[in-house]
Amino acid sequence: MLRKIGFALAFSVLVASCGGDDDVSTEQSSTSTTESEDLAFADIVTKATLIDEGEPSGAPVTTVNVGRAGTAIYTGYLGTLGLDEEIAEPAAEQPTTYDDRHPLTGLGGEVKNRPAAIVKISNAPGDAPQSGLELADIVYEEPVEGGITRFAVAFQSQGGEVGPVRSGRTTDIGIFNSFGNPIYVYSGANTVTDSLLRKYDNIQNHSFDTTSGYYRNSSRRAPSNLYTDLLRHWASADGSSPKAQFDYRSADVSPEGQKVESFEVNYRANSITWNWDGEGYLRTQRGSAHNDVTGNQLRFENVVIVGTKVSATGMVDASLSSVPEYQFAGSGPAVVHTDGVKIEGTWTRPTLASAATLTTADGEIIELTQGRTWVQIVSETSPALQ
Repeated sequence: MLRKIGFALAFSVLVASCGGDDDVSTEQSSTSTTESEDLAFADIVTKATLIDEGEPSGAPVTTVNVGRAGTAIYTGYLGTLGLDEEIAEPAAEQPTTYDDRHPLTGLGGEVKNRPAAIVKISNAPGDAPQSGLELADIVYEEPVEGGITRFAVAFQSQGGEVGPVRSGRTTDIGIFNSFGNPIYVYSGANTVTDSLLRKYDNIQNHSFDTTSGYYRNSSRRAPSNLYTDLLRHWASADGSSPKAQFDYRSADVSPEGQKVESFEVNYRANSITWNWDGEGYLRTQRGSAHNDVTGNQLRFENVVIVGTKVSATGMVDASLSSVPEYQFAGSGPAVVHTDGVKIEGTWTRPTLASAATLTTADGEIIELTQGRTWVQIVSETSPALQ
C-alpha cells in the first residue's frame, strides 16, 4: 500500500512539472492524486456465483396475525429488551453496506431487493443432510435443550427449498433483529416463546402455525419433515435488502493471525471439527463429514465463535429439560477463523438492532473473507474460545 501511495504522489509531481498554465497543472495534479489514491485504496471484490433460482413452486404464501399470550413465567433476558435499547457501548462503527455487494457475504454482484429470511433448521441426530445449507449466506448454530444444536440460517443472496424447519427459541431474538425487517420462518413455538418472538414489529413472522406454503416431506419422519420454498415467502414479503452483518477484507489482503488449520467446537450432544482446505473450512460433525443435499461437504469461508451469557428461560421441553437462552446481545469473547488463521477478539452488539462488530484487543476491526460465514454460539466459558 505504501508503494502505491508513493506512485500516486510521484504521478502528481510529474504532472505538475510538465509546464503550461499553472492553474491547469494544479487542477490536474489534484485530480490525478485523488484518482490514484482511490485506486490505491480500492477493495478487490470477488463476484458472487449464484444459482438460477427459477420460479416459486407455488403461489406467494399468506399469513395471518394472531394475538400474544402472557409471558409471566419467562425468566430470560432478551425478551425484556426493546429493539433500540442500548445495552453496551459501541466498540466500532457498524459494518459498511455497499450497493454493489451482497450484504451478507460481501461478494460482488447485483443485490436482490428483498429482505433476509431467517429459517430455523433442525440439526438433531439423523436430520442431515438439511436442505438449503448449501445456499445460506450466514448460519448461526445455537444450543437448545438436551445439549443438541439447531440452526438459524440467514438467506438473502439466494434461496430455494429449506428444511427440516423446526421451532423457534428466545435465543433467536438476539439473532434476527439485526437484519432489519427479515422474514422469520419456523414451525412454531410454545405460547410463551411465540409471544416473545412476535413482540418485535420489525419481524415478518412466517410461522407454520399462521402461514401457508409449508409441506411434509414423505421421505422424512415427523417432526423433522416440514419443508418450505423460500421463493414463495419472498414473493409476499415487504421490505428491502438488509444491512451488512460483518466487515470484509479486500480479496488481495491476507489477515494477520495464528495459523490454525483444524479446530473443534463441542456441545454437550454434538461435536464439530472444522478443517481448512486452502479455500474454506470443511465441516465434520459427530465424526462424519457434514454434507449438504447435493452430497458435498459443507464449506464456509469463515467460522466465527462467539461466547455469550446463558440464562434459563423458565420453560422446559417435553422431557423436562430446561430450555436455555444464549444472549447474543451486548458483548463477549470471540474467536475468528478466516483464511486459515485464528484471531481472538471481542464481539459487540450495542442494541438488538445492531450488527455485531468484531474487534481485536487493540480495537482494530476484524475483517472476514468475502463469502459465507458460520457463527458458532457457545457459552462464555466454552473451551472453543481458548
